Amino acid sequence: MSALLEVSNVTKSFGIKSVLTKLSFSVAPGSVHALLGANGAGKSTLIKILCGVHTLDGGKVRVRSRDSDRAGVVGFIHQDLGLIDELTVRENLFLGVGALTDLPGIISASQERRASNVALAEVNLDIDPDMLLGELTLGQKTMVAVARLFASPTDVVVLDESTAALDRAESEWLLARIRQFTDGGGAALLVTHRLHEVVKYCDTTTVIRDGSVDFSGSTPDLVQLHALLVDSLPEAAAERSSVDRSGNAALSLASARTDAVGPITLDVHSGEVVALVGSLSSRLYDVGHMIAGQIPLRSGTVNVRTKIAGAAGTVALLPEDRLRQAALTDMSVTENVTVSSLRHLSRYGLSRVGFERREAVRIVGEMGVAPTESYDMQIGALSGGNQQKVFLGRVILSAPDVYVLCEPTRGVDVSARAAIHAIVADIRESGAAVIVVTIDVDDAFAMADRVGLVVDGRIDEWHDRENLTIEYILERVS
Repeated sequence: MSALLEVSNVTKSFGIKSVLTKLSFSVAPGSVHALLGANGAGKSTLIKILCGVHTLDGGKVRVRSRDSDRAGVVGFIHQDLGLIDELTVRENLFLGVGALTDLPGIISASQERRASNVALAEVNLDIDPDMLLGELTLGQKTMVAVARLFASPTDVVVLDESTAALDRAESEWLLARIRQFTDGGGAALLVTHRLHEVVKYCDTTTVIRDGSVDFSGSTPDLVQLHALLVDSLPEAAAERSSVDRSGNAALSLASARTDAVGPITLDVHSGEVVALVGSLSSRLYDVGHMIAGQIPLRSGTVNVRTKIAGAAGTVALLPEDRLRQAALTDMSVTENVTVSSLRHLSRYGLSRVGFERREAVRIVGEMGVAPTESYDMQIGALSGGNQQKVFLGRVILSAPDVYVLCEPTRGVDVSARAAIHAIVADIRESGAAVIVVTIDVDDAFAMADRVGLVVDGRIDEWHDRENLTIEYILERVS
């Protein structure tokens, strides 16, 4: 049978910049196809072409039905999910597919509620369909998007970093569900930076570099995938210096509690990286936001110390949901980088535009944001991975005493992940304290000196990294 999705010689430019150049690959019925490439390679542009946001400059895209030779239907789970926080879960489930009605023009809330409960049960999500979507966690929102995808007939499904907000158990459930869909004759296109998912679930793989196909064929093994995606494998991390815990801690929590999490008692010293790991239902992000002062305490204390006499200690937060919690979407990359440091970058209360720009250019260069001249672009013009680098640069520019980094490598490619690990190591060596809050067990193991396992908003157990295995963490948090 012919391929369900055919991309033939697709070309796309924005102004004088060529983004896609004669890009061609196909996805056969019954197969899961990985689309890989570095941040800025053109993956997001192609996805936007497939869903009609961008038009082609040249080439052709064809989607066939799995049941006949008629035009097929493509379903999407986008990187930003395509959901609206201000609407209910039920309303989001029927966005784009048409409401259920009793009479022409009259929506039947009872019919939609019943249909919503069925769709949510399919993804094991036990929530009230009439609650606002904005009240859900990022992982729950992702599962709502999955429920919407499978509630309507479709021939090809496109998942754009859909597992990035899910822990490993939830990701494996979703990808097993995708395999069930393709076993029924459908086709799937998977965009992900989690290479173990590609090796385990994808039959074929296309790697694009600078908008052109670099490789397309049967999925290679993990080592070969690394070699395709980076110029060389990351060098082994330098040996860590030992943590001096003899003096006062840079961060101290004493029985800290909010309405949702705690009590938590914790000391983190200068030059130490502590990872807090848990499932999405563990409320670990609430713990991170409490440490950063974003959620008010009900009892207990959070104290931050600084090396500067007479000055108050500072905490900077990298939030887990960059689009909704970090991005100033109508502003430039420069403004997004410097917004948290305006007090330090200004003089006598007046903005120094030239100085701000130079600092933004420096950070963009240090973080490896592509394209390197992106500081004048709107933040939304960058790929998700490059946006993540900008927001991490924002945190670094503010030079805090304590860093709280929620999912610092979410949605970034293999090379960028290694670079961010190196940046966190540099922050550690500079003498700051770092708390990494993540569902990504590999990240925790790669960066941390100590790992705390979060269960129901509390730190259930502590381990030094050298006495811990990834398998143990996975067993405990899943």
